[in-house]
Amino acid sequence: VCENEKCQQDVFPLAVNCLDRFLSVVKIRKSQLQLVGAVCLFLASKVRQTRAISAEKLCAYTDNSVTLEELLNWELLVLSRLKWDISAVIPNDFIEPILQRLPLVTGIEVARNHAETFIAFCFIDFNFSLYPPSMVAAASVGAAVQGLLWLNKQWSSQQELLTRLHQILGIEVDCLRHCLEQIESMVAPPSGKTFNKLEAVVVIDRENVKPDTPTDVQDVHF
Repeated sequence: VCENEKCQQDVFPLAVNCLDRFLSVVKIRKSQLQLVGAVCLFLASKVRQTRAISAEKLCAYTDNSVTLEELLNWELLVLSRLKWDISAVIPNDFIEPILQRLPLVTGIEVARNHAETFIAFCFIDFNFSLYPPSMVAAASVGAAVQGLLWLNKQWSSQQELLTRLHQILGIEVDCLRHCLEQIESMVAPPSGKTFNKLEAVVVIDRENVKPDTPTDVQDVHF
C-alpha cells in the first residue's frame, strides 16, 4: 500500500510502531488484524505526510472487507488506547543526523535510500523490535555505507566505520556489529539466487565491482 501510494519512507515504520504498541495493550481477533493495520497506516500517513492516504482507498485495498465506518471507529479506539501518542521516534528520524556527521564524499543519496530500505526490512522482522530506534538506524546506515567503502576512502574497514558510528551515537561497537550482521543475514539471497528477501533486483555499480556482502550494491530496484 505504501509503495502504491508513494508514501514517505517513514510512514510504514511508524504504522508498524503504532500497530505493535496497540497490540501490546489490546487483545484482538485474528480477523481484525487487517482492520487495525489499515487504521495504523491511516494514522501514520496523517502524521508523516502533508496528504494522508484516504480512508476510502484503504478500505478498497482490503477488498472492502473493512468498511469506512469500521475504519473511522477503530481510528478513535487506537488513538484512545495509545493515549493519542502517535508521534513515536522511529529509526528514520536518525538517518539524516547520522549521514551529516559521516564524512561521505560521494554516494550520500544512495546511502540514504539503502538505509531507508534496510529499516523497512527491519520492521517486518520481529528480532529487530528488541533494538532501540537509534541502533537500527545506525546499523542500517552502516550496512548502506559499507557498500560504498570502496568509493569513500575515509574508512579502511568495517571496524573503522563502526567506531565512527559509535562516536556519533554512543552505541557500543559490538552491539552495532551484531545488529548490522543481522541485517546482512536478513537480506542475503538464498543459495543459488540473486534476489533478496523481498525479491528485489540488485544492480551492481557501474564499474562492475563484485560485492563482498549482500549490502555492497549501488541500486536496489523493487
